[in-house]
Amino acid sequence: MSTLPYASPVPLAVEGDVFRDGALLVVRHGTVLPASCILCNAPAEGKQPVRLVFTWDPSFRITGETTLQLRQTVVVHAHLCAGHLRTWRSGRVLGLGGILAGVLLMMASGAVAGWSELSAVPRYTAAGIVGMMAAFLVVTVSMFWLAFKTRTVACRRIEGGYAHLEHAHRAFVERFNVLPL
Repeated sequence: MSTLPYASPVPLAVEGDVFRDGALLVVRHGTVLPASCILCNAPAEGKQPVRLVFTWDPSFRITGETTLQLRQTVVVHAHLCAGHLRTWRSGRVLGLGGILAGVLLMMASGAVAGWSELSAVPRYTAAGIVGMMAAFLVVTVSMFWLAFKTRTVACRRIEGGYAHLEHAHRAFVERFNVLPL
């Protein structure tokens, strides 16, 4: 007994997990992509793919639903070449490390400023406030570093458990079958 594609909760599931739609890569939730770099189509470095989580929210249109009801998430496991993997990993390590260092500096500076204010002569209050401002700057820059260095492909939309991804390398996308109608 075969499943009818139109009766399935994920209609394309009987057809496959990965398709192309023009320059877009259409990928089913949970799919592990082939061992080529999704960004340059070079041979992948290492055996473990990176876990990419995409969320999409069609709340730009007017509906009666809340954004939490509209938000959809797809996880895709993609491979990266040595250069892109190094950039992706350094973005994560330096971005998250910078955020942690900034938060710790903010807490320490706040403690110094508070302690100074409680003393008879508040000598270090200004230094504590400057330290908190510097820590806020470190956190902000680290968040941007994390966002830009770990960027791979972008999700244009999610429909029926499939993410429509743009900015994958053209040769990588062209190896897949065309999205069935």
